[in-house]
Amino acid sequence: EEVEKILTKFIKLRYRLLPYIYTLMWKVYSEDYTIIRPLVMDFREDPEVLDIDDQYMFGPYIMVSPITTPSTYEREVYIPKGLWYDFWSGEKFYGGKYIRVEAPLDRIPLHIRAGSLIPMASSGIKNSMEEVNEIELRVYRGRDSEFYIYIDDGETYRYELGEYTLIPLKWSEEESKLIIDNKVGKYSINDIVFKIVIVDRERGGGIEEAQPDTEVIYRGDKIIIELKNNKS
Repeated sequence: EEVEKILTKFIKLRYRLLPYIYTLMWKVYSEDYTIIRPLVMDFREDPEVLDIDDQYMFGPYIMVSPITTPSTYEREVYIPKGLWYDFWSGEKFYGGKYIRVEAPLDRIPLHIRAGSLIPMASSGIKNSMEEVNEIELRVYRGRDSEFYIYIDDGETYRYELGEYTLIPLKWSEEESKLIIDNKVGKYSINDIVFKIVIVDRERGGGIEEAQPDTEVIYRGDKIIIELKNNKS
């Protein structure tokens, strides 16, 4: 029963991350991108990461530090230089150092780079982006950032003929401004409700949906969202 509960939790996380993962898969196809990478690929200026072989980046934003030894419930994690967030708690801290983190069976150490824009699907099993009509967009403040969300029909190869859409995202740290830009591509999309969450220790940590700072309905046209009251 305990194992089933833990597996269910991480299956839910996988489905919540569908917009992020699906976009990364597109980047593999279109840009020869590498989803899972050693830290040295992202932090070449940090000499400490050269010999780290038990942590990796999952896409541009999520650092994973798995437990690789049986009956181990904590571990030392190196946090590269810069501002980071604990995925589970929303706590933020500066890197360039090793920290000791708890790692019970139901929690893999996950850390998020400042500036991350992580799109998450609403709760429930979604097998393709075609089924996603609500996106919780988690904004991890700390630096400017750009990302995009990739959408196609999830079934055919028509993306090879240009039947897909990209939704560009841009965060300006200085202006506390999020831009969901005009869609790019030929694929028609349904209206999408974006629930914007500025992550901190109060909300936005963990798998469950958070109370959004604001909501907007995206119909393919540019939206500018100013979040002046959420300065870090």
